[in-house]
Amino acid sequence: MTKISDFARAQQAFSHIDTALALWGKEHDDDNSPVHNAGWDALACAHAKAVDEVGQTVATSLHDIAAKAAFIATLPDYVDVIDEWAMKAIRALADDLARLIDRPTQDAFAVKLRAYQRAIEDREQFEKANRPADDDNAAWTAYEDALAPLHDAVSHTACAVMLEPAPDAAALAEKRRVFVIEEMQHIGDSVGAMVDVLIADGLRLAGGEA
Repeated sequence: MTKISDFARAQQAFSHIDTALALWGKEHDDDNSPVHNAGWDALACAHAKAVDEVGQTVATSLHDIAAKAAFIATLPDYVDVIDEWAMKAIRALADDLARLIDRPTQDAFAVKLRAYQRAIEDREQFEKANRPADDDNAAWTAYEDALAPLHDAVSHTACAVMLEPAPDAAALAEKRRVFVIEEMQHIGDSVGAMVDVLIADGLRLAGGEA
């Protein structure tokens, strides 16, 4: 499982507080009691801190950078304090990033990525349906023997993804995700070929020559 980023964690925290603030206001719409006001003030303070946290937490992946731009472009707290022209520029940046990570579905890379995803799905479905419920050695041996070809399919399709040239930055980000999830640094001789392709990807996408 891919580790959640600090930025995604900050975004989740904001979402929880934003929901709590909205529910508090809805449930106490006509309430002007000290308890209500104290609760509102506490949530509003936490909400403001969560907004700042999302804005200030470093986004290290393309997806997180796009999410941060979209967050700034749509959050009323920022709209109120940033000049209109600047907000338009931020919205345009968010749209640019969204287009950048919106991968095609029919190019060669997408086809190989989808084959990998299907292999993952097939293995998970088999595991869910056939995993032995007890410690019977014979049952586990049969299960693991039947599972081996599905493990191989995941490995083979993951290698195909890594060896297919990345046509854009979003594809390169997908490659990194697959490499980490499958721990492909341990697969032996194929790692060298994958690294060669990754270097060529980086050079090409940076505007150089592969």
